[in-house]
Amino acid sequence: MNKILLVIQREYLTRVKKKSFIIMTFLGPILMSGIFVSVFLLDKVDIEIKTIGVVDNTHIFVNKFKDSDRIKFEYLNEDINKVRDQSQSRGYFGVLLIPSTENLSSLEKAVTFYSESQPGFDIISKIKFTIEKEINTQKYIAAGIDEKKLTEIKTDVDIQTRDLENKETSTPLTTGLGFGAGLMIYLFIFIYGAMVMRGVLEEKTSRIVEVIISSVKPFQLMMGKIIGVALVGLTQFLLWVVLSSSVFFILSSSLMAESQTKKRQK
Repeated sequence: MNKILLVIQREYLTRVKKKSFIIMTFLGPILMSGIFVSVFLLDKVDIEIKTIGVVDNTHIFVNKFKDSDRIKFEYLNEDINKVRDQSQSRGYFGVLLIPSTENLSSLEKAVTFYSESQPGFDIISKIKFTIEKEINTQKYIAAGIDEKKLTEIKTDVDIQTRDLENKETSTPLTTGLGFGAGLMIYLFIFIYGAMVMRGVLEEKTSRIVEVIISSVKPFQLMMGKIIGVALVGLTQFLLWVVLSSSVFFILSSSLMAESQTKKRQK
């Protein structure tokens, strides 16, 4: 047992003192914080109001597209080629063409959005939701179905989950925890399993393993390496949690203070 402890101590101290361990320990929280800050800054930068010209040849979707804080719709009764050529000079982010078709089923695949830059997911999803909703409404009318009655009779079942002791449980929570734990296990095996392999290869290359095996059994050597690297991973993980929490707290406090200062100035 003492020999396993010696191998664990040697493996742990050797890994912890490496520059790569120290750099990754501090670089991990910085990268996570950088992602958090970049998402926040991108959300703040993207405050430009995008105006979209709507050429509706069916006249079904007039005033159906609702404006939001960042997206405005302007309905046009002009030729699509003319509007498309003058879209930049008019200040349009894009032009939405809803062509006239023989039936609503053909319209589902005929809508086109023209823009110089790639439209965001929010724009496409908003347009798609509005068009789908209105097409469904028109289909209900054509079939003689009252949409309001369908809405009234729509059923939304909410299943409560409990264990055999009648204690409330949460399926989404347990699923999320299971997925997160599985991901963590995969990452730990991928990162620190490779570390064990590299340690064995380094010792075999430097022929130190011949000296070690002469005084330590292979089982003791491998067990010491696995436990030592596991302790290294646990140490790094705990440091990541502590450092990330500290950095997130500092960044959140500074960003909240900045937003409150701007509100007061306004």
